[in-house]
Amino acid sequence: MIAIDTNVIVRVVTADDPGQLAVALEVLRSGELWVCESGLDFADALHLASSSEAQRFVTFDGPLAKRAKKIQREVGPPVDLLRMASS
Repeated sequence: MIAIDTNVIVRVVTADDPGQLAVALEVLRSGELWVCESGLDFADALHLASSSEAQRFVTFDGPLAKRAKKIQREVGPPVDLLRMASS
């Protein structure tokens, strides 16, 4: 299972960034998903902690990924900041 930030879904719905769209589609096609919310507020901390059985937690939200990586040793799965492929 992969826990994803809602920002990943927004990239698919809006298709406003071709690079992020491609990465988001790849993640969405990769397996069983669990949707989380953006920002490391109380809700995101809860989502990260609740995703402890997930293999990965993915997001386009840089600040969320940075803060989540600081606490990932204590709770939750590894956090991956999604990036577009280099042109």
